Amino acid sequence: MTSNPSKSLPTIKTFLKQTATYNKQRKTAITKLTSVTKLMKEWTKTEKDVEIIHKTIDSLIEAQETTSTAGIELTGQYDEFIKTMGGIIVKHKDLVNARSLQAKKTKEVKNATNQLNKAKANYEKQSKKPNFQAQREGLEKTLKTKKTLLQTKKKELKESNKALKQTTQDFINYKLQTLKRAYTKLTEDLLKFWNEEVETNQGLLEKLNDLPEVVELPEEEEEESEEEKESEEESEKEEKSEKEEKSEKEEKKEKESEKEEKKEEEEEKKESEESEKEEESEKTESTSSEED
Repeated sequence: MTSNPSKSLPTIKTFLKQTATYNKQRKTAITKLTSVTKLMKEWTKTEKDVEIIHKTIDSLIEAQETTSTAGIELTGQYDEFIKTMGGIIVKHKDLVNARSLQAKKTKEVKNATNQLNKAKANYEKQSKKPNFQAQREGLEKTLKTKKTLLQTKKKELKESNKALKQTTQDFINYKLQTLKRAYTKLTEDLLKFWNEEVETNQGLLEKLNDLPEVVELPEEEEEESEEEKESEEESEKEEKSEKEEKSEKEEKKEKESEKEEKKEEEEEKKESEESEKEEESEKTESTSSEED
């Protein structure tokens, strides 16, 4: 783009002789403005920090429509402006990909949670059957595998959340910086050409100068999904149940041990009594034999 648009663009006199060409060019310029405006409004739905861009676009459209030479002026200049959108489009694709990955990992965590819950339910069901001991080792192995899978998927989700946050921040900042430069350049060039519109456009340029260059996204506490909470609660219950079961087994073992010891003592006592009886009996027989 030239630094002096008035030299490269048709003069008002030339424009008056080329009404048909002007109308065609103006229509093209309006189409381009409207097209990019729609795109930008789509992009900024979730990035509230760039709402100022809407006002900038609206101001450019208004200026274009109220200035007789706007169509011719913007036809050349807006082509270059659109080229600056290329980098933003690439960054936007990165953002879309990061969002898709995060959605995929969220789904995988949900699936892994469901698998673990099914394995737990199956374990509980089989534990009530007579042949449970024969299946126990395999069922416990399945439970362990499903728990490990869920932990892995949770870790991957955490990493994708972190990547998404960084990509979002990169996109917002790149967009802010690129658009600020592009709109500023376009507005400066229009100011040179639209001398009668200096006041209107000067206010627009001031708005552009107020645009932030960098935006820091706030730190967000990671919230666990309902499925994750339920899974953790289930795990806690299971651990508690295992501890109680272990405690009951140990108590039962202890009681059985005491019972065995008591039984042994009674048997020893019984044997001792029988031995004493035998001795008494032998003594009686011996005394009786001596008397005879």
